[in-house]
This record gives sequence, C-alpha cells and structure tokens, in this order.
Amino acid sequence: MTDSHSYCVILAGGQGSKLWPVSRMNTPKQFVELERTGRTYYQHTYDRCCAIVPPENVLVVTTNRHKELVFAQTPDILPQNVLVEPHHRNTAPSVAYATYTLLKRDPEAVFAVVPSDNIINGDAAFRADILSAMAFVSANDALVTIGVRPSHPDSNYGYIQAAGGRDALLKGEPLRVKTFTEKPDVEIARVFIASGEFLWNAGIFVWKASVIRAELESKMPEMSAWFGGWEDALGTPAEKDFIVKTYSGLQKWSINTGILETTSKAWVYPADFEWADIGTWDSIYNYIKVKDENGNALGYNGVGRDCHNTLVVSTQRDKLVVIKGLDNYVVVDTDDVLMICPRTDADVKDLSSLRLDPELEKYK
Repeated sequence: MTDSHSYCVILAGGQGSKLWPVSRMNTPKQFVELERTGRTYYQHTYDRCCAIVPPENVLVVTTNRHKELVFAQTPDILPQNVLVEPHHRNTAPSVAYATYTLLKRDPEAVFAVVPSDNIINGDAAFRADILSAMAFVSANDALVTIGVRPSHPDSNYGYIQAAGGRDALLKGEPLRVKTFTEKPDVEIARVFIASGEFLWNAGIFVWKASVIRAELESKMPEMSAWFGGWEDALGTPAEKDFIVKTYSGLQKWSINTGILETTSKAWVYPADFEWADIGTWDSIYNYIKVKDENGNALGYNGVGRDCHNTLVVSTQRDKLVVIKGLDNYVVVDTDDVLMICPRTDADVKDLSSLRLDPELEKYK
C-alpha cells in the first residue's frame, strides 16, 4: 500500500527526434500508438502510475509544445499537476522542477520519476517494484535507480553494475551501485551480461524529495541556483513567469551524469518486469514478440515474400504494404513519408535530421 506522501512524476517532454517519421516534433513518440492497444505510450505510463498512487498524486512534466497533447490524452488530470517547461532542457531541470513543486506541497514527499516512452510488460510487477523501492527510500537516504535484467547485449542502453556481484543480484534486493556505463559497444555489453553483475538502466528513479533536493543543490549548484525563490513562486500566479525566467538560464543537464554518477547515495533495485526503451526502430523490432516464421514483424497490413527479420510499420490501417526480398530492413509508411532502411544501420536514427533541411520543413 502507498500513502498520501507518495507521488509519481512522468517525464513527457521528448523532442520527437527518435522513431521518425512516425514521431514528429509536434507529436513525439510518447504520444503515438504503435502496439495495437488503442493507448499511446504516455497513456499506458499514466495508467501504470495511477495504479501506484492516487491520480491526484500523478504529476507530468512536459513542454509548451506538448501540453495540449497531455490534456487531450489524459483529460482527467489536474491542471496544477501538469508542469510546463518553456524549453526542453533534459532530465535534471525536469526533476528539479518536480522536486521543488512537491516540496512546496508536501515536505515529506517520496516520488518515482518515470519516462513516458518506455514499454513495460507486467504492470503488477511494476507496481510491486515501485512500491518496494518507495518503502526503501522512505527508510533510507538513498537515490534508487530501477535496473532491468538484460535479455541481450544492446549498445543502445546504459548499464549499472551492482555491488556484491551475481549472487547479490539474484536476491532481488536494493544494492549499492558500483559503476554506471552509458551505451557500451556490443562486445562490452556481452561481457557485462556474462558477468551477471549488470542491469540495464531503465531511467526510472525513486527517492525522497528532500534527499534529491540536497543532492541537486550540492552536485549541481549552477543549475539549482536558477530555481532560487521557488518557495514563494511555485503554486502561485507567479509560477509561470518564474519558470520562464528560470529556464532562460538553464542548459541541458542530465540527472544521470549530474547526480547519479557522482553521488554516494546511488542504489539499484533489480526489477521483475520486462522493459524496453523505444529509442530506435531496431528496439521496436526486438521488442515485438509476434513475428512470422522468417522473423518478420509486419504490423497491421504488411505482407512479406522472401523477406527475413524485417519490420513493417504503417499508420495507414486501410492500406496494404507489400514487400519482397528484404532482409533486416525497416519499412515505415505514414501519410506523408515512406522510409526504407537497413534495420540495424546506426544511420536510421540520424534520418530525422532531414527535418532540418529547409526544403523538408513540413516533414519535421
């Protein structure tokens, strides 16, 4: 059971640069439905959070560009629980804004920070793990990162080495963090997995508001200084102007590099749920379990002949997509863009830079 001091903070301010051309600047991937569920990734995240804490204790950090999507996709959310950033400045400013907001409302707040664009299988296990982590940080001055047991060597994910080694991880209890490694190459990832000491970094965090505040102000004083005066401004009519002024001076800071990789209070909690970060089309392909006998994931109306290990995604559900002779490709068909690329080519994610071409402005 949770209590009135428990909260969830959803980070929903992505820029739409990944999973292009389905994900766009005005409709980034967290607000897109790709799983045939009728719910977007953001909506699934909101649903999971509401199963952990009361809906009135769920906050969303987003940007001016996407706030209307938040209200449209979660119409019951309390307006005061949508924290609107004037500009996207990565995760540390988002966490700071949420931290000071919660401290103003509830000095005893404990909260989970949850990205809005993760795929999670096992909602009951997710709820149990987050509640267990909340209980742990309530009793300890710890900053907990949720770690996911890796299923394959993946160079797109960060890795956390837990103190105590393989045997300690098997117990499923919170452990001190030994090292963080961001996106190693596949060979190093393979060594990590073989050791049994590493977990994927899911980017899900749990901590007391008072503890993360102290770490922010100690480890990131330049950023924290821009939030000076929050006690008087947040939760009042002056909040909007205060946040505009604050963000005018903020750089892009990561909570991982700014806090978790330097603090002495980092712990990792081994999760029991399945998780995937949908940062690339290759990660979507690896996540999809329903494939044909040749390893193809063909989406709603895809038909393949002599194809292997190919992903087809179409947003046009009344349109047939027929492919032949493709091995390890991704085919993405939207109403205005057709993209065909090698599935595992690192350049796939760079194609979104086409949006910056003045002649292709409308496709951004």
